Amino acid sequence: MLQPVLYQLGKIFSSTGIPPNVWTFASFILAVLAGFVYATYAFHPLFFGSLIVLLSGFFDIVDGQVARFSKSVSHKGEFLDSILDRVGEFAIYLGIFLGNYTDGYLVFIAMSLSFLISYIRSKSESMKIKIQGIGIGERAERLFIIVILGMAGLIEIAIVVIIIISVITVLQRLYNVLKNIKTAKK
Repeated sequence: MLQPVLYQLGKIFSSTGIPPNVWTFASFILAVLAGFVYATYAFHPLFFGSLIVLLSGFFDIVDGQVARFSKSVSHKGEFLDSILDRVGEFAIYLGIFLGNYTDGYLVFIAMSLSFLISYIRSKSESMKIKIQGIGIGERAERLFIIVILGMAGLIEIAIVVIIIISVITVLQRLYNVLKNIKTAKK
């Protein structure tokens, strides 16, 4: 359903000549900026921080689409994208924590579970078990919750929802990996 839209996105942004890794860095810089905005008590930090998270997520989609459209997908780009996604997500959670919008332990739990979801995927892929798309709380869904509820000023609820869907996702992924592990001798 989204493939035609994503294809057009890749086509449009590829025509700029800007390489995928530049879009990856743009996404990362915006995530760090969002964390900074959340951490300040400037004019409507939840609204503007969430808006910047949305823009960061958009560029995170763009980088992959440009790489696919321009046939420049690489392990180096995938690695860079994955690492900068984690650091950017950390910056967003840190900003929410420093902005003191909710109890720090809730932000810590949400961030830890988010990283665990990514770790499970990474570890499973090293075992040749694909689980991308498994779970109700992948990174895009978590950021979408932050954007929507953050813009509404409900960041504490966003963090609690992220914790709930992250626990479900961890369980879904663990189940999927464990049922697909082939017994092998080391």
